Amino acid sequence: KSVVFMMLLSTLSYAEVNIITLDNFWIDDVSENELSVAKKAEDINNGTQLGFHIERPHCIPNYPYLMTEVPEAMSQGAIVYAKMVVDKKKPKKAKLNLEFVVDSPKGERIGWFALRDFPSFFSASIVDVKFQPTAGIKNQTYVLEGLKDSTYQAQQICNSGHMLRAANKQVKI
Repeated sequence: KSVVFMMLLSTLSYAEVNIITLDNFWIDDVSENELSVAKKAEDINNGTQLGFHIERPHCIPNYPYLMTEVPEAMSQGAIVYAKMVVDKKKPKKAKLNLEFVVDSPKGERIGWFALRDFPSFFSASIVDVKFQPTAGIKNQTYVLEGLKDSTYQAQQICNSGHMLRAANKQVKI
């Protein structure tokens, strides 16, 4: 009886994920089948971060995003262009679509941008994001050393088969 009980219990268990790696990457569960891997900006103290999602069934890193403070006049659906400098190489144009805006506890408006056209940063050590002055968004620097290791660990968690978050705790993004 105890073996059957343990088998049933294991199928109902979930592994809530909220990890900070030694390289200071955040790995968090977004839903029962999706993780977010993100790194905070080096030079800004609000919720500014660069990240991506890993979701089942394939557990492939996808849907890169950038979260940062946005001006009051900027609203959902806005398209912003920036230059991304990866490891001090030639700047490349990046297109960011503002998916939604939330108010932070500190009263800041934090925009969640989907990265559309952008240079690869998977092997990067440092990424500088430079916005057009008219956008009203601060430039940002991300130290991404350890990104490959954090991505690998997130993929291992994704492939584990455990529900990542209880269905009643899901966050809608």
